[in-house]
Amino acid sequence: MHKKKTTNQGLLISVAVVIAFGVLIGATYYALTHRHVDAFVRLDQPPSTTAHHPLHKGLTFRVAVATMLSPIKSYNAYGDLADLLARQYGMPAELVTRKTYAEVNGLLRDGEVDVAFVCSGGFASAPDAMDVIAAPLIDGQPKYHALIIVPSDSAVRSLEDLRGKRFLFMEPDSNTGYWYPLERLKALGETPEGFFGVTQWTGSHDHSILAVSQRMAEGASVHSVVFNFMVSADEALARQLRILEKSPPYPSPPVVVRKTMPISHRKGLVKTLVDLSKTEEGRIILRGIGIDGFVPAENAMYSSIRPPEPRP
Repeated sequence: MHKKKTTNQGLLISVAVVIAFGVLIGATYYALTHRHVDAFVRLDQPPSTTAHHPLHKGLTFRVAVATMLSPIKSYNAYGDLADLLARQYGMPAELVTRKTYAEVNGLLRDGEVDVAFVCSGGFASAPDAMDVIAAPLIDGQPKYHALIIVPSDSAVRSLEDLRGKRFLFMEPDSNTGYWYPLERLKALGETPEGFFGVTQWTGSHDHSILAVSQRMAEGASVHSVVFNFMVSADEALARQLRILEKSPPYPSPPVVVRKTMPISHRKGLVKTLVDLSKTEEGRIILRGIGIDGFVPAENAMYSSIRPPEPRP
């Protein structure tokens, strides 16, 4: 990524790698020991070589979760949700994760997964690979925000104060973790490499949040749902962080299906998602994910979100 200054960069990256590796190991252990669905969570594994025929009785119903909505403690909840969605088709569920949004988009394009919980930026990057069927409700609305966060005791009081500082991006297709700060800098006539001292990709919002809380960077742009989920569960973490800036609202990260999924199956999935808040089982799942519920949605809701134009 962009590097303007190299002082202490080697140390920063080395420490970041150690912490990120520890977080990944913890997430993997948690996922493999707290699952309730019928297949293991696959972390960064290639698709099965067995031909996949989704929604055929006796095979698996595959659900992908993009890294932006995968705080460590939510794996179990997504597993339960995948199991619930698959139950209506009489087949076991398989929860699939990948390192990048582009990889999840590729799975959808190739018909390797049936449903995915993706970022709005992930959808905007590849609308030809998927269709939106539902959107989560956050504080009663299908909306969310990008948050620029800093350590709670930081002297930074505005975006301008982050000039020359270490800043974390999530990944290139992330609306909240990259596109939003990119647009903010563009409005100032700046670029990341010209404005920040050092920038780094973290690969997930929870990694960005943890890194800022440990002062491994002076700031980061993160997803409000992931941030709120994590700080509401950890008072110590909440005390270590401060929201510097909050974006205008965006349509909340969509639930999508592969393009080839029949309309009748889509309708069944939408009904199941919308009805989650009506049952105790569903409410437990929703609390675990950190949202209020789901409403029907469609591609047009996300037309205002577009990838940034390539820079000359």
